[in-house]
Amino acid sequence: MRMQPEKERGAILIMTAIFSVVLIGIAALALDAGRLFVQHSEMQNAADAAALAAAAELDGRAGAQVRAKAAARELLSHSSHFATTPELLKEALPDEAFTFYCAIGSEYDTDSATACAGGASSEGSNYYPSTGDSDSHYVKVNLQNRGGDHYVIDLFFLPVLAVVTDNV
Repeated sequence: MRMQPEKERGAILIMTAIFSVVLIGIAALALDAGRLFVQHSEMQNAADAAALAAAAELDGRAGAQVRAKAAARELLSHSSHFATTPELLKEALPDEAFTFYCAIGSEYDTDSATACAGGASSEGSNYYPSTGDSDSHYVKVNLQNRGGDHYVIDLFFLPVLAVVTDNV
């Protein structure tokens, strides 16, 4: 067995300490990135569920759009697991977050595009906005925070980085 010279003793300990810190940082970054992807998926699922709840209320009768908005807001008020502050979701769906369509170019459109009086949408030539409750067949829900508060996602590595860089 070969003995290490005196000047090399303890070098393994220093390298292990440095690599441990680097590996813990990489693991924390991977956890943060994974958490962000999961939160994005959950918010997309919440927006999709809100749109489905709203679409279920579009029956062509008077007040359909108002009932659709109320159904989407009610659903989100019970699905706040992705927001640290549940009150943010109550304001996340203002009236501007909803877009109602008469036709979207689907094979299931009951009205032809020419029957929709709203005209072509800026989203594409097949999207025709509805003019009221009677011709609202589709709804798009845009889940965005329009207020001063933000959605908060608890991260692992970013707070450590802020402490190390002295909140720069």
